[in-house]
Amino acid sequence: MISSRCRDAFAGKPLSAHRVALEQAIEAARIFGQKVFEVWINERAGPAPATLNWWEWCLGQARDCDLMVVLYNGCSGSALMQTGGVGICHAEFAAAMAVGPDKVRVIQLDPVATTRGSADQAFRDDLARTASSRLPRRTAASSRRRCCSRCLTASATWPCSACGKHAEARPG
Repeated sequence: MISSRCRDAFAGKPLSAHRVALEQAIEAARIFGQKVFEVWINERAGPAPATLNWWEWCLGQARDCDLMVVLYNGCSGSALMQTGGVGICHAEFAAAMAVGPDKVRVIQLDPVATTRGSADQAFRDDLARTASSRLPRRTAASSRRRCCSRCLTASATWPCSACGKHAEARPG
């Protein structure tokens, strides 16, 4: 799963465009000649089941994914479904961390936006708290190329839950 804001710009394009490109690059990676990655991004996910609202559906994806890559730009995401002021990106991060911190990778997109409100500050604080104790991998990217490289590295070095060893994927 790749989690980030959708419309916010990075390297001259909306983050949703970067997610689509990253999905394609990661899914093109092969291990022993076989396709092994299926990337969930909301741009291509289709409608949520009628029994769930979009918020719960996204949180379910975050809990169920094997690897979550968070493209963090300083914003917590839409808080439309919550009155507590937690954005969807923050909620997805928290849901994935609650299930397995070892599956979460954060790529900080530099420069990080200034805090726009309490939801953004809460996400920033949560990342700072978990960075030292529970978050195994956090890195930064300042360009589209570096962001793609960091995402591919995160995919290729994620611990395989079945064997505890690292996957060794190679692009295309």
